[in-house]
Amino acid sequence: MERKTPIEYKIELPYGEASLDIFLFSNIEHRWIFTHNYVKKENNRDSRVILTNKTCLVVNYDQGKVSGIELSMDIKRPDKRGQVYWLGIDISPDSHSFLEFGYEKQGNLFRMKTIQAGVGNRFDLDSVLNSEVPMGKLEFPFPLKDRVENEFGEYKVPFFTNQGEELFFTFPENYKK
Repeated sequence: MERKTPIEYKIELPYGEASLDIFLFSNIEHRWIFTHNYVKKENNRDSRVILTNKTCLVVNYDQGKVSGIELSMDIKRPDKRGQVYWLGIDISPDSHSFLEFGYEKQGNLFRMKTIQAGVGNRFDLDSVLNSEVPMGKLEFPFPLKDRVENEFGEYKVPFFTNQGEELFFTFPENYKK
């Protein structure tokens, strides 16, 4: 069966900094993509940028119900760049990280199963965390849930606004209800 080009809707979310792109492949198959760009400055509004994080949450729907989610964070530290070069390429340590968090649906929740750090480092949380520190004890500079639970028919994935407030990307279990 040949898939048609999806219909796309772009929605600016009420809190102003985030957006939602909805791709309709059919009346029962959708993909919702939430994005937010976090910018942290050194001291005040006019100071230099020391950290950025482009957060992206992809939500897939099949038969009208949410079937999978993936969360990614593209974290950059401009204050760390320009310190180490190799063959003319800036390879400064800790200046750029890309993380992708894979979730698996288990009943009424999504459980984080994998973390992909950059190109080659993939961690299966079942094998890593059983022998080390539980997810709740890990320190991470951005809000991150290892379990995203269904709360009254909706799921909520946290993110920080540029004012440091924690808000949520919110999406329904079933958009057809």
